[in-house]
Amino acid sequence: MDIIKSAFVELYPKKEFSYTTKIIFSNHFSMYNASIVKRQSSIEVRASGLWKDVAQDILFGLVQTLLVKFFGPPENETYNMKLYDQFLKNVHLSIPKKDTDKELEESFNRVGEQFLSDTVELSNLKWGTYSTRKLGSYDFQTDTIVISKALQGKDQRMLDYVMFHEMLHKKLKFSTTKSKKHFHTSEFHGWEKRFPQHEEIENELKKLGRKASKKNLLSWIGERFK
Repeated sequence: MDIIKSAFVELYPKKEFSYTTKIIFSNHFSMYNASIVKRQSSIEVRASGLWKDVAQDILFGLVQTLLVKFFGPPENETYNMKLYDQFLKNVHLSIPKKDTDKELEESFNRVGEQFLSDTVELSNLKWGTYSTRKLGSYDFQTDTIVISKALQGKDQRMLDYVMFHEMLHKKLKFSTTKSKKHFHTSEFHGWEKRFPQHEEIENELKKLGRKASKKNLLSWIGERFK
């Protein structure tokens, strides 16, 4: 069975499908990550080897979710896409926790105890690159929270606030309408406001971004006119 073609036809029954297809399972992907590559006459899905052991109905939903990235949302989310979403929301339970950092784990534990009643189990925790534009992220497919090195050694409140934001993604998951996932819902923002002085911290984080931008500009000018 050509799973990519079948997934496409169910999503877009009125559209013509004229592509060659291929699914590649590779150990180069971490945990349950996957991607799609579309060329002029071919579509290739590349996925972690772990997907070989996942139920076919869920894999079908993954392929449909990837197809939507190129061909746009269908009229309705399919049953298989809903199965995939449900799988994604719970996959963290089976993912081993191998990556951690003392400073990040201390922050995770503080936030969990103070604001979430220790209801969020430990994730993989990593420092990312030095970025003031993207201070944190949560990856459902690897159960990993990544925090920008711009917060390393900074005010504990700022680190904990960003950690809280990412932990909320894990706790509250996401909602889906017409294949579009919504992460920052009204419920999410309601939870976020429970953090003391959250508006003040938001302003401090914005200042951090502006300072870094100015520093980078001066550095570039210095290099350009040496």
